[in-house]
Amino acid sequence: TDYSNNTSSANQTITIQDTTPPLLVAPSDYVAEAVALLTPLNSTDYGTATATDIFAFTIYDSSIGNFTLGNNTITWSANDTNGNVASVNQTVTIQDTTLPVFTHVPADYTAEATALFTPLNSTNYGMANATDIFPVTISNDSNGSFALGNNTLTWSATDTSGNTVSANQTITIQDTIPPTINATSVTTLEATSFLTALNTTGYVYPAVADNHSTSLSHDGPSAFPLGNTTVTWSVSDDSGNVASTNQTIIIQDTTKPSFVPLPVQHTAEATAILTPLNSTGYVMFNVTDIFPTTLTLHVNSDDELDPPVAFSDALLSLGWNLLTWSLTDTSGNLSIAYELAYIEDTTPPVITAPSDYTVALPQNQTSISLNSTDYGIATATDIFDVTITNNAPLSFSQGVTTIIWNAIDYSNNTSTANQTVTVNP
Repeated sequence: TDYSNNTSSANQTITIQDTTPPLLVAPSDYVAEAVALLTPLNSTDYGTATATDIFAFTIYDSSIGNFTLGNNTITWSANDTNGNVASVNQTVTIQDTTLPVFTHVPADYTAEATALFTPLNSTNYGMANATDIFPVTISNDSNGSFALGNNTLTWSATDTSGNTVSANQTITIQDTIPPTINATSVTTLEATSFLTALNTTGYVYPAVADNHSTSLSHDGPSAFPLGNTTVTWSVSDDSGNVASTNQTIIIQDTTKPSFVPLPVQHTAEATAILTPLNSTGYVMFNVTDIFPTTLTLHVNSDDELDPPVAFSDALLSLGWNLLTWSLTDTSGNLSIAYELAYIEDTTPPVITAPSDYTVALPQNQTSISLNSTDYGIATATDIFDVTITNNAPLSFSQGVTTIIWNAIDYSNNTSTANQTVTVNP
């Protein structure tokens, strides 16, 4: 409008624009315990974002309502009416700190020992079961073998988050089975003395078997008499189970007595037609045996049916004599020794000549006939028969004639004696 009130007009456009997005603030990061494989949550749980703007706006998030284990990102968006958009992120963490729960733990289990360490597995003592939101691995701490007595088996249930729960089961290995023992029913041994002492080399020990350590004992004496003795063997294991068996120990005597030293040839001088053995200087041998013995003698007979003779009554004939010595112990073991006894006669007869004889020569004769009727007969003594001879002539001349008397016995032992015959003129 001018001074004269003339007026003209023109238009100007004033544009008011909104390019400022809303100011959006996300809820604090949120941690929740897993309640399922996918945990359901909503804004009631993790909160709602807030925003400010001049204009009206709409807030929304990207959640689908189910969250996996671990960190999940929620994107919050705010759109105003002018199309301005603001976005912020919120982290929702689903954690699993909940332990698995055993739904079944096997009952305590008792088994008979089958070895020093008894092998068992879950087929025997059972299997534990457990539940969890996530997969569970069930294991135990068994090495597959169990010692005698109570063994604690620890079951573990571990989920994929590493949460582990444990439960115990008692595995009792008992030993109620006695050992087995098998002894040689009869053990025969040779006597070594009147009471035969046995040691570890004398017994035939029983065969013993058991899953655990055993102790073996017997009630036998330290030394056994001749004959049968029953020995009871007992074996006990670590659990006190006992088994026993009997064994017969037979101590036999099959060893023959012996002559010490062995009889040898004996030579002696005859003292009679039948010479008593005990008068010949016979040196008796010794006999050895564990048990008492009986010694018998047969002279010039090896027939045991012939009655024996006592040593003091044994008579030996001239020449060779067979002495059969029989030595028998109380077990009936017989030893026989043969000995030759030679009785010799080296003693000459004892001869006595007749007294010297004197006779007168008949008149007108140069000799005289004489015989033993005249001058006598010599005498002789000897154990055995003696033959007496002389060298006397049939006729004797004047002077002194010596007659030699000769005595010869059965063994040809000879002795002489002289006699003189004097013929006077």
